[in-house]
Amino acid sequence: MYRSILAPLKPGFLRPLKCAPPIRVQPYSSQGGFTLQDFLNLEIPFPPKARKEYLSSTASTVAANPRALRGTFRTWNSFFEEVETFFTPHLDLRSDSLTYDSHLPNVIRQTRLSDENGVRDLASIVLEIPCAKVIHALNGISSKPQFRSSRASVNIGDADRVLTFDRPELHVKNNIYSPRVVFEEKTPWALPLRGIDIVREVNRNRHNNENRYLRAVHQLYGYMTFNHLKYGILTSVESTRILRRVHDSAHPDGLLECSPEIDITSKGMRSPLAAYAFIACRAYREGFMHLSLDPDLDFPTRSLVLQLADYERLLKPIPGLVFPKSPRQAVKKLRLFLRDVVGGGNHAYTTRASAFFDDPDEGKPIVLKIYDLYSPKATQRYHREIDMYHHLVSLQGTCVPEMYAGGHERGGGFGLIVLEDCGAEMDQTRFRTSKGQCKTALSEIHRLGVLHRDMAFRNITYKENDPSPVRIIDFGESTVDGNVATKNAKRLELRAIEKLCSRQDSS
Repeated sequence: MYRSILAPLKPGFLRPLKCAPPIRVQPYSSQGGFTLQDFLNLEIPFPPKARKEYLSSTASTVAANPRALRGTFRTWNSFFEEVETFFTPHLDLRSDSLTYDSHLPNVIRQTRLSDENGVRDLASIVLEIPCAKVIHALNGISSKPQFRSSRASVNIGDADRVLTFDRPELHVKNNIYSPRVVFEEKTPWALPLRGIDIVREVNRNRHNNENRYLRAVHQLYGYMTFNHLKYGILTSVESTRILRRVHDSAHPDGLLECSPEIDITSKGMRSPLAAYAFIACRAYREGFMHLSLDPDLDFPTRSLVLQLADYERLLKPIPGLVFPKSPRQAVKKLRLFLRDVVGGGNHAYTTRASAFFDDPDEGKPIVLKIYDLYSPKATQRYHREIDMYHHLVSLQGTCVPEMYAGGHERGGGFGLIVLEDCGAEMDQTRFRTSKGQCKTALSEIHRLGVLHRDMAFRNITYKENDPSPVRIIDFGESTVDGNVATKNAKRLELRAIEKLCSRQDSS
């Protein structure tokens, strides 16, 4: 055997390796791709479900504290009629974008529906990619639709998927807003959608937070409202629902509408592909942003206003605001007007805001940290950070920010921490002259038994002309566990302060 391997190679012996043929796209005709009508009528094979012992019961997102529905939840009765009205003028359109992959059935059959990742993979193959082709055909290649992780495109939350478009003219500051639709993808056994009247099921169980249909709708509704989205899609691939938020003068509390069932076996105007493409094109052409009316306010950016739940309390006065005499009334009337986003991660984002009671023009600057309580990890960080601020109360206003309030947002599903605005993020120039103040602030935090565990410039602020210009922020990773917050760990953390500048220089 070894001799044959080491023997001289004969001419022609080396040949290209034969790999599995690449997936090819077969156009409908030599003139280009399918017509839109034929493309929407293509049959989508559905893979067999995995055996019961291989099914995962773990969900990638959990509605830990569902956002309450405010107002009516009803059926979107005209949904299919609107889909037909939208597509009918374009059915004869033939486009090079509308092509069909001849290997698609084999790819689908090999997809394993054993968990939500499998559902996501299948949705990408049979719905997202074909949907993008329809968008290209109707709106041009410059529309640039992208189905992506929510982390790159949503203000807050960990939804399964988000559709965005590259339309720079519709972006606002920091690229926070662009047209998009949010998706929640569930396994067919964890959330059986086939044959279920979702509207009836949810309305019958409005006060039963254990009901899985109520939780799923609340979760999607939470992502829609908090990100100012008009449309959301709930799907198990084999069965899909489209959700739409409606606000008008006749319904100041808002409506949430749910389409009739859209089954994977349906074709044409009733197919899930048609539903996806209809909503995507609507969001692209009309813009996604949906303003939520607050009946107590009278200015156009009302959808950017958050409130604490009535049962929460304010921990201390916000400087410059004249508070009502009743603490309960103060919580009820306090409004937080979102402004520039400062930063964000997977579980929370931080924004500058102004706090006011009646007139937004009289608002006082604060920083608002917003946690997605649909995520168990975010919920853990949220509670830990509030606990740390309570633990460090004696250092608030000097070494750490003042915490004015911490609690649930009025709609549920999101946690708010209302903090003092402590200026800008630390940079190298300021750090060279304020390194000693940074070390002093961190030493005081250590003195109270807290190990920060995430020291970086982004977690140090500097405010000119403040008696205590340096503050340490972001305690979501911090701990008071004596087994972790040891003397040696604190010494190493102080030493890390010294290395911040050199770390920045090397990067």
